[in-house]
Amino acid sequence: MGCCTSASSIAVQLSGTAEFLQLQVVDNGVGIASGAVAPCGHLGVFGMHERAQAIGASVTVGAGDDGGTCVSFSWRPEPGSNWCAL
Repeated sequence: MGCCTSASSIAVQLSGTAEFLQLQVVDNGVGIASGAVAPCGHLGVFGMHERAQAIGASVTVGAGDDGGTCVSFSWRPEPGSNWCAL
């Protein structure tokens, strides 16, 4: 875990279909305030939002249900795109 979280565990859940993808990462650390901004010199939350926006996705960062931090990434590809084609 990161040096600032004091987390001892992390859970990662990925789910989706051809029309929707969601990734959720939850830890049991000290948590983060909703709408928190990264300290100067760090990309952190800002970087996650910027990268998600670049592909038309969204990221939410906030407190987990039982404390800690919950980061959720959601993406719905444009209709007709073959993003999942191999």
